[in-house]
Amino acid sequence: MKELTDPKKPYSEVTLELFRELAYIPVRDRDYIIDHHRIAHPYKFHWRFWKYNPRGLHQYQDQVLQVTSTPTVDPPKYIFSRDIYLATFDMLWLKSGSDPSHSEDPKKSREGRGVSSWPFALRALVRRRSWWTPNPTVECHPFEIETLDNPAIAALVEYKWNTIGLQYWLLRFLAQCVYYVLVLVGVFMQINRYDNMATLNGIFISIIAMSTIFVWLEIFQLIEEKKGYFRSIYNLVDLLAFVFPMAGSILQLVQSDPNAQNSLFSFSVLFIFLHFLFELRVTRSVCKFVSIIIHAIASIRVFFFVFAGGILAFGVAIMHLLHTCTNSDDCPSFTDGFSLGFFRIISMTYFMMGGLYDPVINGFSNNDVGFHIMMMVFFFFTVILMLNVLIALINHAIDDGDRTWELDWLHNRMRYIESAENLTYDIPGFRAAHDIFPETIYYTATPLQVREYKKKTQRIMDEKVTSADLTNAAEFKVQQPIGGNIGGTGSGGGIQDRQQQQQQQQQQQQEENSGTSTGDAAVLALLKQFQEDQRLAREEQRRVYEELRLAHEEQRQAAAELRKELALLKERVGQ
Repeated sequence: MKELTDPKKPYSEVTLELFRELAYIPVRDRDYIIDHHRIAHPYKFHWRFWKYNPRGLHQYQDQVLQVTSTPTVDPPKYIFSRDIYLATFDMLWLKSGSDPSHSEDPKKSREGRGVSSWPFALRALVRRRSWWTPNPTVECHPFEIETLDNPAIAALVEYKWNTIGLQYWLLRFLAQCVYYVLVLVGVFMQINRYDNMATLNGIFISIIAMSTIFVWLEIFQLIEEKKGYFRSIYNLVDLLAFVFPMAGSILQLVQSDPNAQNSLFSFSVLFIFLHFLFELRVTRSVCKFVSIIIHAIASIRVFFFVFAGGILAFGVAIMHLLHTCTNSDDCPSFTDGFSLGFFRIISMTYFMMGGLYDPVINGFSNNDVGFHIMMMVFFFFTVILMLNVLIALINHAIDDGDRTWELDWLHNRMRYIESAENLTYDIPGFRAAHDIFPETIYYTATPLQVREYKKKTQRIMDEKVTSADLTNAAEFKVQQPIGGNIGGTGSGGGIQDRQQQQQQQQQQQQEENSGTSTGDAAVLALLKQFQEDQRLAREEQRRVYEELRLAHEEQRQAAAELRKELALLKERVGQ
């Protein structure tokens, strides 16, 4: 399975097709599952919590079930017509090692029960994240984002999130909320000029202590993921949200004047808010907002470099125009408002886009042609051209992000349940004390959902086949003249070969009749060597093309064999 899901492996192209075919596998003994099941309910707060609120199959549309040996507490009140399908956790991750729940005695494992397991969970979390060479017990497949568009994978993620994922995320989030509160308390105490320095220093020391722990965990994550760590914007925000408050607190403790300006702490508030928002991306509503924004920024990142270059160019040009002449009679547009400082130049030029022309207001009251042309070009480039291009790019990026945000939401939850599942192996007695670790779960769907999903699968496969055929045809057209030159079987290749033979015969006759000099012999030798090199290059290209064709054929054969095995598996399950 790992060979298929790894994008770097040669069979990754068939992964999407295979996983989509594994989406809806019907179950046997449907009646038994309806009578013996437990639903993995999502958490919902009820205002009338003192009243019993039964939650059965008849009250939800998309249910995720676990088979139990005891009868169902709330059986369906009406005829349940939705079909039931199975999904195994082998589709989601690879497991190494044995499950301790098979060997532990739940009666003797007090640490794995109730609220008392939370301190052990926190200790296990820090310990697992602190090893230099972490060895996870379960590891999610390296899915591409398109592969997550699968109801079976969605059901597996939902089951784990409703059972252990939410509790794990809540434990992390509460610890981080304590850190947020400490930073905000320190900020407001500085704003209100709090005089008790002992209390203020205690807040800063607490911030340094907690941020050090978080940075320490981020460093181990960086060691584990290496270059992949910086590819995620979430990791960068995590690092900034912990480093800036820590640096600001250290600066506040070491500087002589406690009332001096601390810009690091000011920016810490922004990063803390951004980190808080990103931590809530496991919820659908927040993830939609966050994913669309991140996708839009990533799609137009080249635009920011072009825009920054334009601001820099106009800033330097305007500065040169206003400050090269200091005589107000000769240079009526001269002004002291446009500073010579580099950062002030960039800032003033940037805010001129919003209509703040006070630094250059003197130039508009005279007839300096160069100044007016500069302002017209600046207004057209920044306000009219660049801003409208930015709006168009953002609209296009938002449309693309709106189609993929649900997959991002599923991927975010998948990473949390992976960590939560590994954590359960480190808490003594937890897996033995809780019956929430089945190998197979079940989910429901209507025939209409199945048909729509199969239609979408067929459409995706047709697009991939069409794209592959066009690519192969293009490669064949490129390689076909080369093959004709080598074999001489094609009309073009035969003509070229005859022309080369005639040229060689003419050269030989000229040499015999007139006598070839030493220089002509050297030129002829170089010409023959060049022709030989071309022939070898064409043969090498033909060999590479043949290898690519054979590799593509092997991939198709492997996909066909896997589809046959999948069909046999479906037949066995149906029996």
